[in-house]
Amino acid sequence: MPRKVNRIESRRKEEENRNPQIAHIFNYKRYITFLTGCYSCHWKFRRWEKTKLGSCCCTRREQCFCVFLAVAFVFSVIMLFTWIETSNEYFGFDWVVFLVTGAWFFWSILMLSLFGILTVYTSLLLILGVLLLWERIELYLHTCHKAGPENTMMAFEKAVEEGASGLETDVHISFDNVPYLMHDYDLRRTTNIREVMPEAAYSHPSSFNWTTLSTLNAGEWFVRPETRPFFNMKRLSQADKKRARNQSIPRLADLLKIAKKEKKIVIFDLFGPPQKHPLRHTFVHQVVSVILASKIEQNLIFWLPGHDRQYVRFMAPGFQHVGRLVSVEHLTKENISIINVDYKRLFYKGLRDYQAANIYINLYIVNEPWIFSLAWCSRINSVTTDNIPVLSQLTHPHFFMTPRYYLSIWLLLDIVSAIFIAAIFCFHWWREVKEEKLLEASRIFRDSQSLSLSVEQSESQEASHLPKKSPPRVGESPWTPALPGSRRKLSHTSHFEEHLKKKPGSIKITQNTVGPLMPTTDFEDSQVPTNWGPAGEAAPQSTLLTTKADELTVPFTEAPYPEIHPKTPVLEPAKESNPSDIPL
Repeated sequence: MPRKVNRIESRRKEEENRNPQIAHIFNYKRYITFLTGCYSCHWKFRRWEKTKLGSCCCTRREQCFCVFLAVAFVFSVIMLFTWIETSNEYFGFDWVVFLVTGAWFFWSILMLSLFGILTVYTSLLLILGVLLLWERIELYLHTCHKAGPENTMMAFEKAVEEGASGLETDVHISFDNVPYLMHDYDLRRTTNIREVMPEAAYSHPSSFNWTTLSTLNAGEWFVRPETRPFFNMKRLSQADKKRARNQSIPRLADLLKIAKKEKKIVIFDLFGPPQKHPLRHTFVHQVVSVILASKIEQNLIFWLPGHDRQYVRFMAPGFQHVGRLVSVEHLTKENISIINVDYKRLFYKGLRDYQAANIYINLYIVNEPWIFSLAWCSRINSVTTDNIPVLSQLTHPHFFMTPRYYLSIWLLLDIVSAIFIAAIFCFHWWREVKEEKLLEASRIFRDSQSLSLSVEQSESQEASHLPKKSPPRVGESPWTPALPGSRRKLSHTSHFEEHLKKKPGSIKITQNTVGPLMPTTDFEDSQVPTNWGPAGEAAPQSTLLTTKADELTVPFTEAPYPEIHPKTPVLEPAKESNPSDIPL
């Protein structure tokens, strides 16, 4: 029975010591229930079967799911990072989805939320799975706002107020030959065509007359929360809301008036009309005639369309022609000194060649300050943006530094790094020296303690058991040994000598080889005792010394001095010794 109790206690100790930190904070059963509940929705605790170390803790299905979970986690992290970095294209993504679905919604924000939720969910599942495996439990497993509605007079006026250098737009031609401003390929997103003419909502913008287009509202959508172009768009004042609700589709001539007055550059994309349009092949002529009729300075026109350039050069030689990202040789041949490049090609290695050829570079569409800073540091001449209020406030790039400032930072970082590394080495050296000193001090202390202890023990033994002076017989030469008699020990040699004189014939000595008595090694060792018996024992007898006289070997014993009677005891042999008692 006691053995059984000990087994139960040992098992409890093993369970409690399985994870001391968690067991210290939580109850182990609750901890396991929480893990299994969050991972597999099993919220009832049961005695899970433990897997052996080195064996697989899950089925093939769970193994495949773990691999899929890891891949999903990596994919979600990559997509979340990519989607955050491409925030400059949120509006473009929403617009493309609108063209496909016909419903305006912030699909970019929805995708960002989905990627964020997926990343958090997969990371939590991975953490829970790792914790369960540790316990060896089976597994069951555009961000900125515009100043006004796009392609309206309010937007251009706001851009001029913010200090824009130029105005960018998109031009369509109505069925009655009037160039007007519109970005999309239909009128659903930015006008109220669904309310006025729902049957013509999907028609091409160039299929309408200007009389119909001029009656459409082009600013109401900008004020509505569900159709605003940007999620974190700045709130408009009541005056701006009222002004936006009264916006209509502007003509190209209206934009040219503002640009002429403010001396702003005008750059635009020109969309060709569909088939059966009266200006299907001559729409460029109509646009050039409208520009020339506005009397705007020709050098303010950045001509981007690549169609019928020879006619444009002939009619308006002052226009600055803008090309695409083609070779420098082709641009030189076409006499083009300006290119319009997507901001994604900012790090295209050929941009240096264009800059070396003294070609003006314009990036589109840049709404993020960090992209604008990169373009600025890359010596880009201009950018097309929807975020004028924010970018206009930047007085220098975020990553701007002069060569002297860069050199100073570089030297400072090097010095700090060197000091930091030296400090680490010094700290380790100081710690090693300190440890060595502590070890040396502890060793010396132990040696001194052992030495003092041995000295004290020797002194105490000598004071309690050993005589202060050696016996007087030790210095005699020759030394006459005593005869063994009864249990009494003789302390003097006079009686032995007298007994030998009485019976000289009993001992035969062939040679007189008895010389001065030399102490043996046993005698030398006996002078300095190394190991002592218990303190309560009597003083040990001295070691036997032997003398060689050919065939004579006489053992002797030395009786200790009595402690009570300091006087020399009288020799009283129990009986006379016969010569035969002496071993030959």
